Amino acid sequence: MSNTEARVPEMISISSIWVPDDMPNRSKGWEKQLNELVESIKTTGQVTPILVRRFAEGQQGPNGEIYRLVDGQRRIEAHKNLKRTTIKAVAIPSTASKKEEYVAHVVANFGRLNLTPLEEAVQIEYAVKNLEMSQQDVAKASGKTSGWVSQRMTLLKETPEVQNALEKGDITFTHVRDLSRLKDPDQKEKFLNYAREEGAAEFKERVDRALGNEPKPRKEKNSGAAEAPAPATHGDTRPKKEALEVLGKLDKAFVAAKKAEEKEKAAHFSGVIKGLSWAYKLKGAKLPL
Repeated sequence: MSNTEARVPEMISISSIWVPDDMPNRSKGWEKQLNELVESIKTTGQVTPILVRRFAEGQQGPNGEIYRLVDGQRRIEAHKNLKRTTIKAVAIPSTASKKEEYVAHVVANFGRLNLTPLEEAVQIEYAVKNLEMSQQDVAKASGKTSGWVSQRMTLLKETPEVQNALEKGDITFTHVRDLSRLKDPDQKEKFLNYAREEGAAEFKERVDRALGNEPKPRKEKNSGAAEAPAPATHGDTRPKKEALEVLGKLDKAFVAAKKAEEKEKAAHFSGVIKGLSWAYKLKGAKLPL
C-alpha cells in the first residue's frame, strides 16, 4: 500500500495548516464558487476532505504549522468564513514522494465535478513546473489520456476572452483548437463571436477559409461520386436536422423513464429509438412524429 492510499480523514486544526504562496490560483469564478461552498457547508457540512502533507521531523511552516496544504484552498477559506477552527482532512506522511503526493492530489481534485477546464489546466501546469512531471506522467497519474492533458495545457495559451467563453460553455474544446490557429488578436476576437453561434464542423470550415485552406467536402460513409440519396420507402424523408431532433426527444424520454424506474416504458422508447435510427440511416423512412 502506498503512502497516499486508503488514508482515513481526520479533523485537524486550520491554524496548523500552511497554505503555500505558490499554490495554483483559482479561476475568475473563484469568489462566486467560494460563496456557494460556504452555503453548501452550512447546509450539508463538508463533503470532501482537504489534502495536507505533514512536515518532516524538525521542520514546520512559517508560523509553526505542522501541515502543508496540498489541495483544498477554497474549502479552507470557506471554513474560515464560517469561523470554524477545524476541518476534515486526509494527511499524507512526510515520507511520501512528490509523485505519490501528486497522485493523491489529482485523485482528490480531478474527480470533483465542479472543477473547470481552466482550473484543471492550472493544476497540470503546476505539476509540470514544480513537481518535475511530464504531461505523460500527469496523464498516467490522473487516469486521463495524453490528448486530454494536452488540450488543457493549450488552453493556458489562449486569451482571457477565449478561456471565459469555454468556462461558460459558450464554445467547446474543438472551437478552442481551431481558434488557436488564428494568430491575429483582432481576427481571433471576431471569430470568437462566430464560434459562439456555429457548430464545431461549420466553424472549422470558416477558419480553414480564413487561412486560405479550402475545406474538404464532407463525405458520407460509403458514398460515391454523384451518388443519389437512398429512396424513401414510406414517403419523403424529413430533413436530417428534424430527424435528429425527434431522436433527441425520444432519448430524453428514455432517460426519464429509466430514472423513474419505469422499465417497460424505457424498453419501449429504446426499441423505438433503435428502429427509427435504422430506418432513417438505411431506408430513408419518413419519421412518424
